[in-house]
Amino acid sequence: CNAMPRACPSPRESEATITTSLDAPKSILKGSKLQLSSAVMNIIDNAIVYSQREAEIRIRTRNVGSGISIEIEDNGPGIAPHERELVFRKAYRGRTGKTLPEGFGLGLYLAKTLVEKHGGGISLASDGLNGSRFVIQLPVL
Repeated sequence: CNAMPRACPSPRESEATITTSLDAPKSILKGSKLQLSSAVMNIIDNAIVYSQREAEIRIRTRNVGSGISIEIEDNGPGIAPHERELVFRKAYRGRTGKTLPEGFGLGLYLAKTLVEKHGGGISLASDGLNGSRFVIQLPVL
């Protein structure tokens, strides 16, 4: 586990509860399964890393227009308004209190890049106090 720390669950990751509501009947996507799952996992990983208590993550899918919406919502500390665009920049790392969590600041940058590569978009909603909601929009076949 020491050689590949992200491949091994940390004690913090075992403190996450994930619930799903998969309500999109049209959910076949054209693209790389590895890249799209990596985009979603990067958002989930950030929710766990930045959570200041047991992470509660909700994942919901639904069809919107001719596409699919994948919503990932958490109960973390939220993202301040001035950071909402910054979090998608390469190597940007938000603070939790006075410290920076481990990482390189690439997760959300990669998520956005991969989603856009597949013809989609990603948005963020957060009041800066009570969790965040990331919405990935992708076209379906």
